[in-house]
Amino acid sequence: MTPVLSDAEASRPEEVDQAREPLLAHAPSVPDLPHLFPVLEWWDGVGVSVGAVVGSGIFASPGQMMQHVGSTGLSLLIWLFAGVLALCSSLVYAELAPMMPTAGGDRDYIHAAFGRSVSFAYSLSMFLVIKPGALAILALTFAQYASAAVSPGVDETGLVVKAIGIAALLLLTLLNCLGVRESTNAQNALTCSKVLLLGLLMAAAGASLATASGREIAGDNLGPTSSFEGSDWKGLGPAMVGALWAFDGWNDIVFMAEELRE
Repeated sequence: MTPVLSDAEASRPEEVDQAREPLLAHAPSVPDLPHLFPVLEWWDGVGVSVGAVVGSGIFASPGQMMQHVGSTGLSLLIWLFAGVLALCSSLVYAELAPMMPTAGGDRDYIHAAFGRSVSFAYSLSMFLVIKPGALAILALTFAQYASAAVSPGVDETGLVVKAIGIAALLLLTLLNCLGVRESTNAQNALTCSKVLLLGLLMAAAGASLATASGREIAGDNLGPTSSFEGSDWKGLGPAMVGALWAFDGWNDIVFMAEELRE
């Protein structure tokens, strides 16, 4: 079957062919399926990337990391290392995605590098374990915060919290079923709200530093020596898991490579 091209693709076939040519020879081919339409703009990709990274992890992980390492300084170093690791990985994917602009994302890269068996095992684990587990954690974290905001004192492991989490997953699933453009608009709106919230938190922190008590607290926790008091290096591994979980989502944009116009 000849791949179905959108109007945008049909108007610039040479550019599409040149963009897909370098690594498509090694990519898994499914000739009986059409290509996805490139209907999304670059800012949609930014919205998905920022929205995926800026999630529940940045609110849920810091407290757990502090419990594991015991000091502000060591916790900040872990955040820095995890951020550099995510940045370097993102730069690698920024080269891979334009050379292999297919909808399979990680699976296609693994297929090209290691073959069909490894890529199938990866896809199966993502479908049955990794993504369902990640969505469950995100849904429960959202439900815990939402229930605490509406009705403080609700049991965090109770049926009410679980029902809110399930309802959130169903709502987002229905939203994605409406179409690519509709779900992307919703994602962009949620991303803007997250960025606005972070801006407000940073402004509140800056205002706190303008007070004497705020400067005293910052000095106690961020001083050259005091910030590392009580450090527990044995908790480095579990804390690193929390930091990497918070940065998870840096690679999600590669699944949109075939739908992005540029």
